[in-house]
Amino acid sequence: MSNKKCVGNCIKNGSKTIHPFNLNIIENLNNNEICPTKTTYDKKTKALSDISEKCDKITTDEIINYMNKPYVYIDHSYLIEEVFEINDIDDIKSWMHKNMSKPTRFICRVLNIWIKSNLKDLKKYQQLLIKLVGDISIAKNLIKKKDQDKFIKLALPNFIKSWINKVDDKYFYFDIFYDLEKFLGN
Repeated sequence: MSNKKCVGNCIKNGSKTIHPFNLNIIENLNNNEICPTKTTYDKKTKALSDISEKCDKITTDEIINYMNKPYVYIDHSYLIEEVFEINDIDDIKSWMHKNMSKPTRFICRVLNIWIKSNLKDLKKYQQLLIKLVGDISIAKNLIKKKDQDKFIKLALPNFIKSWINKVDDKYFYFDIFYDLEKFLGN
C-alpha cells in the first residue's frame, strides 16, 4: 500500500480538467484516477515528490502540518565544527572540560554528535573514546565511586569494543550513553 497522496484533486477516468499549475486542459485516459500535478505527499518521509503511483487525496490537515513543520536537515559535522567549534581531539577535550557543569544529557548529546562525525577514526583508536566516556561517567557520577576502577579497567573497554564494532553513523538513533546504561543493566 502506498503512503503517497496527491496534492490537488484526483481526476477520474475519462474526465477533463484544467491543470492547476500550467492551466492547460488535461484528460485522464488511464483506467484509474490520476493526480494532475503528479506531486505527491509521502506520509512516512513527510516529503513532497513528483511520483504519482496512486491518487489518494491529501488532507488539509496533512498540508497544514507539512507547512507548519517543514523538513529541516542539519549536518552533524556542521554542528560540531561551526556551532560547538570542535575541530580536533584537543577541542573536544577542552569543550568537555569547560562544559562539565552543564546538564549530563547536553554533554552526552554533543559527544554523540562528535562520535558520529569521527566514527571511522574512533573505530581504529578506541582508547580515546574510552577516556572521554570514562571522564564523563566519573565526573557526572554515573558510576558509583566503589565501582569506578573496575568500570574504567574492565567494563568500559569491553563495552566500547563491542559498541564501536556494531554502530553505524547512518543510524538515526545514536546514543553511546543510553547503550552503556543498557550494557551495565541500569
